[in-house]
Amino acid sequence: MAPVTLWKRLVAFTYDSLIVIALLMLATALSILVRGGNPIFPEDGFAYSLFQLYLGLVILGYFVGFWHFGGQTVGMKAWKIRVIDIDTNAPPSIKKALLRALLGVLFLGIGLLPALWRKDRCTIYDTLTRTQLLLTS
Repeated sequence: MAPVTLWKRLVAFTYDSLIVIALLMLATALSILVRGGNPIFPEDGFAYSLFQLYLGLVILGYFVGFWHFGGQTVGMKAWKIRVIDIDTNAPPSIKKALLRALLGVLFLGIGLLPALWRKDRCTIYDTLTRTQLLLTS
């Protein structure tokens, strides 16, 4: 299996972004239903902070769940990309998948830059979590 180029990473992430947007819309609709039809606004203070945390957990759940239980998100599957734990050659543990997702957010787009020049195409968060994206057949 070959390492994944930055271009393919970005295209798969674009696919996943569309799915995440749909999930966030459903999560928001559910929270509005639970509140009896009342949306949550920034002026709501603590409730708004909880709502943002809830949406963040939805996003983390999508990526961590798919990475751990199969090594592929929907976008990765479309582009024949799989994430593996370098130490086990299997999908990452929940801990590694969660750390990978959090580091990806922490480094924003800067974490992707090493994939441009490294032979193994690993990003900063791939290196720190000992994971790698590979093309599947």
